[in-house]
Amino acid sequence: MIDVIYNPVAGPRAVNRIDRVRSYLSARGLPFRIRETTAPGDAVVMAREAALEGADAVVAVGGDGTMNEVADGLAGSATRLAFVPHGTGNVFAREFSLPESVEACLDLLSSGKTISVRMAMANERRFVLLASAGFDAEVVERMHSRQKNLLGIAAYVLSGALHLLRSQPSLWLEFPGRGAINFLIIVVYLFPGILIAVPMFIFLTQAGLRPSLTGAVIVYVAIALPLALFVLRNYLESIPQEIDDAARIDGASRLQIIRYVTVPLAMPALAAVAIYVFISIFSAAFPGIFVYLILWVIVPLRQPGEA
Repeated sequence: MIDVIYNPVAGPRAVNRIDRVRSYLSARGLPFRIRETTAPGDAVVMAREAALEGADAVVAVGGDGTMNEVADGLAGSATRLAFVPHGTGNVFAREFSLPESVEACLDLLSSGKTISVRMAMANERRFVLLASAGFDAEVVERMHSRQKNLLGIAAYVLSGALHLLRSQPSLWLEFPGRGAINFLIIVVYLFPGILIAVPMFIFLTQAGLRPSLTGAVIVYVAIALPLALFVLRNYLESIPQEIDDAARIDGASRLQIIRYVTVPLAMPALAAVAIYVFISIFSAAFPGIFVYLILWVIVPLRQPGEA
């Protein structure tokens, strides 16, 4: 016995695809039953019932969500799962290189290889594709079947773009090891800069960047960037989180908060860092510039025989 579970709102022309499944199974004289889902979670219940009734296989016709629900219902049973992709993204079908035609997918019931797949679990729900949280999960949650049927994969792009324009809730993350990294930056700056001259010289020589402007940029960025970021980070952390939250409550977007709140408050730190970087780079580069002027500008101006 083969149970066919299909989602009528998954992708365009769902009726046409299920008719082809019916014609394929009827032409080969295979016993089957077609069941149509009407709400989220129906496929889980139907698949579990098919497994308890001893069905040989369950054919899921729909998108990735339908396939995941059927897989959840069949978890732990010996009933095989075949998938006829008919959704918007069809990520599972792409990842497993499933055939594009309905008939080729159904041919796998007899000619394909049956494999066991380990399923993951989140919130008491098993799945075989992926789990996500944050921006992409919010975009998918706000999608409607009508949008996907009309626009296809472009619906995700449009929904994502619209979601970026919305006012986002504040999210503050604490990463482990931040204190150790800050301590390491300070310790490194306790040693004279001449200690890194030889390793830097060897690196630039091996990379073919020693007598070039690119090499000079790499050196000065490597010297100035860590401490500059350290100073900016500590200053930005001193800005109360409530200011950011208040701006979001007033309807400010992320870019508006950066432009009208964060940057004005951070101007003293930005000015201090800019002055520090300029002084450190100028003091390091001035001897080289002075020697360059002597060797390539002043010396050639001297006439032969002059003392």
